[in-house]
Amino acid sequence: MNVNNSEETEALDELTPPSISFTRNSLLFDENAPTQKANGPLTIWKSTKNTLPAFVTGAWEEGKGDRTPIEHLYNMVFIRIPTVLMAAVYCKNLVEGHGLVLSFGEVPPVIVFGVFAIILR
Repeated sequence: MNVNNSEETEALDELTPPSISFTRNSLLFDENAPTQKANGPLTIWKSTKNTLPAFVTGAWEEGKGDRTPIEHLYNMVFIRIPTVLMAAVYCKNLVEGHGLVLSFGEVPPVIVFGVFAIILR
């Protein structure tokens, strides 16, 4: 009985409005009003999740980010994609023989890849 109750609370609600809505429709008077189960940000998030790999979106589990799609889209656009791009640039520079050099010297690639892995976990 407790398992069904937890599944119900984790499921997206059809009657609750989403946390962010781009329309001004009312749940009482409009058949196409946005709900937690059907809204613009959730549609964008699900299509992005299905298109891009998990290390870019951060959606390692099924249903990850469906409750808070705006927050996960923000994380993907401003944290994960720049990190992946910087990792690609670092790899290119490393292949060309240029590592990461800071004021105290060159940073070993293991440490740099470790930081990338921590950010993208």
